[in-house]
Amino acid sequence: MAKLTEQERIVRQNYETFRAELQWMLPAHDGEFVVVRNRKVIGFFPSPTDAREFGEENFPDGRFSIQEVTERKAFISPHVYAVRDGKA
Repeated sequence: MAKLTEQERIVRQNYETFRAELQWMLPAHDGEFVVVRNRKVIGFFPSPTDAREFGEENFPDGRFSIQEVTERKAFISPHVYAVRDGKA
């Protein structure tokens, strides 16, 4: 099995945080997008574009993750953006 890159490790840790915190986020933030950094929930945004712009402005090292607050399973990858609102 290949060793994870640092970015892949960060993405997985942030996703684990997202899954662990999901139940309290769902009632108030269902359908929003959350920014997670260093295993901490940073903030909620109405679109993935807003979340990405916030992350890029505040964390220029790129070490943050974005997840849709939903119970549906997500495919996670450090190389894929899923943009719902048609903006890239």
